[in-house]
Amino acid sequence: MLLDLACKETVCFTPVDSAIARSLVPSGYELYSGEKGAEILFIIQDCSEASMKGRDYAPLQMSHIWIRIVGPDTISAVEGAPSTYPTFYWWEYAGRTTVEDFGIVMRETGKQLDLVDEIQLSLTEQGRIIETKEDGSSSLIEWFTTPQASQDTLGVNHLVYGKYGDRNMTFYDRGIIRCQSRWGQTRIVIGEGSVLSDFGTELYGFSLDFNMNFSCRFETTTD
Repeated sequence: MLLDLACKETVCFTPVDSAIARSLVPSGYELYSGEKGAEILFIIQDCSEASMKGRDYAPLQMSHIWIRIVGPDTISAVEGAPSTYPTFYWWEYAGRTTVEDFGIVMRETGKQLDLVDEIQLSLTEQGRIIETKEDGSSSLIEWFTTPQASQDTLGVNHLVYGKYGDRNMTFYDRGIIRCQSRWGQTRIVIGEGSVLSDFGTELYGFSLDFNMNFSCRFETTTD
């Protein structure tokens, strides 16, 4: 299955406690460990295009939480990009979307995208995710970015593994980012019961803000 995306996007590379991250990643994957511990990627997307199997689900907002794992040190050049980052490898911990039908389609691939009430995104500034919990109360994630101006155009490759129910996902995410900010500082404030609350109440990391065009390929097996 192929998914084509055109989005405004903020990503936050954020150190987290290694013991917590290890408990959330299957034992068959080697957890990445940096100077400050394990690392997650918190992704927020506001998509003007989201096309899959002949249907466009946009306007569409999504968020994803990926935990970094170890993989081969490779660079797979992206056509049209002056330079390309080394490939990143991840285990998908959780995902959210504002479009229920799209979340249902994604779960068929083994990718988890649960429904939330609202995802707001202002590049190089701030944003929030609002979701209603089972007891009817609301939980909130907010982030605030101090940008570092950039006009770089870069190629990016992600290889992401995940699981939803009996479906096992391998997700190849590849494309071009056109930066507005590169390695700005971001603070993430995490409400009780939110999807990030396993990692604490406040996180600090480095972010990129950009416009992107990506092609995403899913390979799915079942148990």
